[in-house]
Amino acid sequence: MTLDQLRKEIRLEAARTRREALKEAETEASRIVSEAEASAKSILDQARIKAKDEAAQKMSQVSAARLEGKKRIAEARDAVVAEQLDEVKAALQEFADSAKYDTVLKGLAEHGADALGGSVRILARRKDAAKLKKWGYADVAEHECWGGCIVSTADGRIRVNHTFEALYEQSLEKLRQAIFEEL
Repeated sequence: MTLDQLRKEIRLEAARTRREALKEAETEASRIVSEAEASAKSILDQARIKAKDEAAQKMSQVSAARLEGKKRIAEARDAVVAEQLDEVKAALQEFADSAKYDTVLKGLAEHGADALGGSVRILARRKDAAKLKKWGYADVAEHECWGGCIVSTADGRIRVNHTFEALYEQSLEKLRQAIFEEL
């Protein structure tokens, strides 16, 4: 083998070795890139799952906060309604001691007596008994109430309750609704 042939053989061997090394390097680089892509995809998927979980937690917290806010608003409205209804009660009790009350009491007694007809018995506050007797009602008894009266048949079987408490209770839902509408 001559020197030129030896050089040629070495060059061919070097070229073949270089091609094999390059092929191995490309294969290894491709494997590394594939592993890196798979790892990146896994990390990205985990990050998406974690982000969805955190978003769900935040939405749950927001929903809970909204619910709590609505609850507090409802409680505040209920407190205002209760306060207003207490003021209505107090106003009715104050009205029973006003100058205009006599006209209302007389009207309530007449309405009850007209509804029942015949002789009636009237139950009213102690301070209203004298007024009712003066207006011609002979059978008047004492009854604890804010004002107004209860008119019943002489035997007590049928009653027309015109006390302020009864009138208040009959109007309670309308009063609540009116107050809520004002809020």
